[in-house]
Amino acid sequence: MTSRASVTSDPPHPLFRGLARAQVRDLHFERGLTSRDDVIELTLGQGREVRTFRFTRVTDLRLGGGFPEVGWLRVHDVSGRRLDGIGVRVSDGEQSEAIVFWAAGVEELTRPAA
Repeated sequence: MTSRASVTSDPPHPLFRGLARAQVRDLHFERGLTSRDDVIELTLGQGREVRTFRFTRVTDLRLGGGFPEVGWLRVHDVSGRRLDGIGVRVSDGEQSEAIVFWAAGVEELTRPAA
């Protein structure tokens, strides 16, 4: 995405509350027939809690130095920017750009522990 608006103005995505220091446990990228079909399934773990999320219509995926040793992830709701259907931005919380991508949406595939 070309928008350089500060992510600090975008609210955290509500699905990721309580996962402030979660580690990447698994990342699966599935290439669709078109780029509109690209999907990432991302499993995060924090202590004994493990949760899996599916990001749809993934774009601009970048994995940099240090991946998968990501200190923590930032997942922001960017739907307010009106970016051609993009609603989520994921980045390394330490801003090392070990992982960065945009997606149309996200859903949780696991239920959070009670």
